[in-house]
Amino acid sequence: MSEPLLSPFVSRFGPWCVVAGASEGLGAAFADELGRRGVNLCLVARRQPELEALSKTLIAKYGVEVHPIVLDLASPTAADTLDRATRELDVGLLVFNACAAHIGTFISTPTDTLDSICAVNVHTMANVARRFAPRLSARHSGGIVLMSSMAGFHGHALAVAYAASKAFTTVLGEGLWAELEPLGIRVRVCAAGATTTPNFLAATPAAKRRLSM
Repeated sequence: MSEPLLSPFVSRFGPWCVVAGASEGLGAAFADELGRRGVNLCLVARRQPELEALSKTLIAKYGVEVHPIVLDLASPTAADTLDRATRELDVGLLVFNACAAHIGTFISTPTDTLDSICAVNVHTMANVARRFAPRLSARHSGGIVLMSSMAGFHGHALAVAYAASKAFTTVLGEGLWAELEPLGIRVRVCAAGATTTPNFLAATPAAKRRLSM
């Protein structure tokens, strides 16, 4: 029996996609849309119950394979762990949606919170991209999507470190586009505005949510 024909999207960006920060919000929305298009999914997040629930939902809705990977992306070894966990899969797309955020003055931001923002939004994101770019380059196809923010276009009071980290995301993506596009790899940065995701609601005091919008 011949193999089923793949859609142009799956042929270019499948058969597997890694979505980091996938348990809720925009990450879950990315996963749902990719599953709808027939791409198998590696879903990465810290919270196992939410990750497994989403995995079961996507399998039932779209019949794709889904591998949940429980991983703290603030860990200094997160990029290596994710690379090893997906090494046997033909990954055609990386969506790095994970982020750490904090609303408050810079001088009142706890040191461990600042470290987490820098770890997830800068160190791990760059190192995950570094692990997957050679794999995509060997295929001469595929893509990388980095979730940035409109906050990264300028200094942002009450979100100083977060905004700075998103400026890094945007500039990193622009540089990767210039280097990788000629190799057949599409790189895109999504600079989202304020979106009522669970992460936004948790990080933003109620009195400031309307102003953010």
